[in-house]
Amino acid sequence: MIRDRILAIRSPLYHLPRVQRRIQSGLRVVRADATPASCETSFAVFATLPGQPQKVLATGRYLDEVCRDGSTLLFRRRTCVLDADLIVNSMPFPL
Repeated sequence: MIRDRILAIRSPLYHLPRVQRRIQSGLRVVRADATPASCETSFAVFATLPGQPQKVLATGRYLDEVCRDGSTLLFRRRTCVLDADLIVNSMPFPL
């Protein structure tokens, strides 16, 4: 799957040039008193093709587990939960 996405980005055979925009909400800390801490962020991904209106590709939220390493916060796990059960199959970039 990842090889397929890399080829789609590097050598687009049928993909038109596009602008892909990701918008994320502010981080919401769900649980900070445990290790790892739990956080949640909502997101939306839009695509714009030349001469066409924008399309919503995906919406959902990220469920993150974050650990502290000294003064640095590191992601331990990131789970992407989509609002819909189907996604556009022409999306070359991973969520």
